[in-house]
Amino acid sequence: MENFNRILKESAPILFLLVLAELLAGVVLSSYQEHLNLIPGLLILLPAILSLRGNVSSALGSRLGSAIHLGTIDSVFSLSIFRTKAIKENVYASIILNISLSFFLGVCAYFVAIGVGLQEVNLLALVLISLIAGTISGLFLTFLTVFLAVYTASKGLDPDNVLTPTVATIGDVFTVLFLFLSADFILFIL
Repeated sequence: MENFNRILKESAPILFLLVLAELLAGVVLSSYQEHLNLIPGLLILLPAILSLRGNVSSALGSRLGSAIHLGTIDSVFSLSIFRTKAIKENVYASIILNISLSFFLGVCAYFVAIGVGLQEVNLLALVLISLIAGTISGLFLTFLTVFLAVYTASKGLDPDNVLTPTVATIGDVFTVLFLFLSADFILFIL
């Protein structure tokens, strides 16, 4: 019961704030509603890229939390932490996953859009939007996850209780924003 109370005490305040942050993601999404009509297939890409960000960042957070518990990663933040083998390997893996899967999602969104009968779907536009948004949000979330893992541990909190919901929610907000900023950019250049 003591463990349950500790987890609840660590998680409840942040979860309340994260509910409010998810509302922000919805506001960002609704403010870019016209883009969904301008770029066929963008709505198909949105849930997939949101899931990708949450899954990759949450897995990274879990691995970092385990490494902190095992003592492989020090729970005192400094820039030298990025030189440790465990951090380097996890950051590289996350970056490679983000880039390769973002490309794959763009291609998949194109074929799903064609499959459901959308007209004028542009493969290049969907792949570029997915790659740009996925890479930028992936890099942002990767480094944020490393920082939050070490920071929460340095404050005496269990990263496993705080990190996954925090990174997933922040990822939703920024991925939606980066997706539509990427769409703006692609609409401008194509």
